[in-house]
Amino acid sequence: MGKILRPSLLTAAASEYRSLHGYERPLPELPALDHINEARCLPGRMLRLHAHPTFELCLTVSGRCRWLLTDREVASGPGDLFVAAPGVLHGCRSDARDPNHNLALGFDPGPALQRLDAGGLGGAVGEGRAVFADASDGFRLLPGCLGLEQLFRRILGELDAMAMQRERSRPMALAMIQALLVELCITVTRIGLGELGDARQRGRIPAGVRGVLDWLPGQLSDPPGIAAMARRAGLSPSHFAAQFRRCTGETPIEYLTRLRLEAAAALLARQPRLAIAAVAAEYGFCSGQYFSALFRRRFGRSPAAWRRTQA
Repeated sequence: MGKILRPSLLTAAASEYRSLHGYERPLPELPALDHINEARCLPGRMLRLHAHPTFELCLTVSGRCRWLLTDREVASGPGDLFVAAPGVLHGCRSDARDPNHNLALGFDPGPALQRLDAGGLGGAVGEGRAVFADASDGFRLLPGCLGLEQLFRRILGELDAMAMQRERSRPMALAMIQALLVELCITVTRIGLGELGDARQRGRIPAGVRGVLDWLPGQLSDPPGIAAMARRAGLSPSHFAAQFRRCTGETPIEYLTRLRLEAAAALLARQPRLAIAAVAAEYGFCSGQYFSALFRRRFGRSPAAWRRTQA
């Protein structure tokens, strides 16, 4: 195994973290994986500018931060995935009031894409390369990525088992990590393609739909129905629904529900003692059971199970 980063015993180097756990170059047999770590930052924690030999994917699980580049800053909140290209200088400043909890992974997507190519999936390989290459300024920020958290955690879990010599078969553990990296690569590609599509048509979004998109984040506690959204857009409900889906790839209700679930996930992490039923009520879900069913469908686990991973 490579170097283990585990300042649950906080060292001087990690004194600005609440906790830090991860691995640097953990597997000689898998050089494509450069590092992976989970960090819960203290308020205002500053990560100096640095670069990696591989792409780095940093998922903001909860809290807020600003990614620092040589010529700009980029705000990040729950569900945002910051992707830095190899060699690009970047750093991070944690929010002073709502410090960030991040999962970060450095890897070379080339071997994962080659595995797809070997399986005859050349089209997927081309799309993957296009998404990772499409970083005109050396970085990208992809929203709506909280679903990636379980992939990061499964890779960390496999490495933890290997570090503690609990794995029954190292070759099988390596195969699992490789498969998870392929899944991560595919998932990021799919999210990236959707984001690229949104960017290409952003200038063509009708003013009424754009107004609703700007309005909805402030309505998560009292979610409006289609009729109220359509009135705000100045369109009939059917015309509005068709335009909205054409612009976003989601129905208005799907889009709003995703925003509510992502906000609820952030609240679960921020306030671990708050009852799940209260979180559901905060974002307008009619019952805790209905909320839990939607949450499981979105994040792959129940609200209680997801919260335990944030402790």
